[in-house]
Amino acid sequence: MNSSTNTVLLLECLFRAYGFPEFIESETGQYTLEIDDITFYFFDEKDSSEIYIQADVAEYTSTENVATLIALLKINHLWDATNGGIIGLSSENNVFSYTYKINLPLGESDDYDEYLIDLLPEIIRCIQYARNKLIPVLL
Repeated sequence: MNSSTNTVLLLECLFRAYGFPEFIESETGQYTLEIDDITFYFFDEKDSSEIYIQADVAEYTSTENVATLIALLKINHLWDATNGGIIGLSSENNVFSYTYKINLPLGESDDYDEYLIDLLPEIIRCIQYARNKLIPVLL
């Protein structure tokens, strides 16, 4: 089973768990889900054995100051309940974004859909924490 098939199967379980009967695939091969005012993008790289979860944390502009970047680095250093996510700067859409990578194959267990379902609330908590720390600095 290729990574795209794994991605689709996992996302079907995830979306059903959150009450969404189906998901929409964009032209770029990304799947989106919005929960708690956070839009998540799920995608995999062609010929790769990884699934990525990405979400925007906060916008930034070219006038960001040192305090904002220090806050960002502290967040990456001091927290990560998900044991694998990282906040970075995205030059494509001018945001601080959170990215989490899941390596495939996930294993022999059938409960990796549960793993993803349980992981998402932790990612939401991390993004909300980052927003609380970054947005006051940005203002």
